[in-house]
Amino acid sequence: FIYSAINYEEGDKFEFKPFDERIHGIPQSIIQGRFNDDDFDDIALVAPQSNGLHVLLSTGDGKFLQQIYHIKNSPISVVRINFNNDSIDDLAILNSNQTIGIYLGTKLGIFSEEKISFQIGKNSTDQSFQLLKVVDLNRDGKDDLVLIDPVEQTFRVLLGANCNKHF
Repeated sequence: FIYSAINYEEGDKFEFKPFDERIHGIPQSIIQGRFNDDDFDDIALVAPQSNGLHVLLSTGDGKFLQQIYHIKNSPISVVRINFNNDSIDDLAILNSNQTIGIYLGTKLGIFSEEKISFQIGKNSTDQSFQLLKVVDLNRDGKDDLVLIDPVEQTFRVLLGANCNKHF
């Protein structure tokens, strides 16, 4: 995994600051978020082959601190969501067994073990969802989850994915 910060300089020159970080497995889905209580953009990605969730917390100086979480069911897509309405970014992860796991974030940038998991089809072979997105489709102020199945050329919407539980 290579991250490059692009800085604009006078005279239309760009400065690239490469950042190399070893990721086990092949990253399949990557997102940006603020996963701890600072003002720096962090990165989260999943690697299905290694059942890994990698969270890279920015230190603000072009460096990152990496945390690796083992996910049980081959994660294939990750999105940032504020599931429990506490203003701290949480993660929703679509797994290859067609479940979505919710990992609650903390101010320290540490994610809880999977507290919530739900099946998105009648059984694990019901659909072949490969992509998860978060949007507010009905403009009610709550995040909605959109799942995309490229094989069947369908999508599914889960409205109001937030909850007010504290775990």
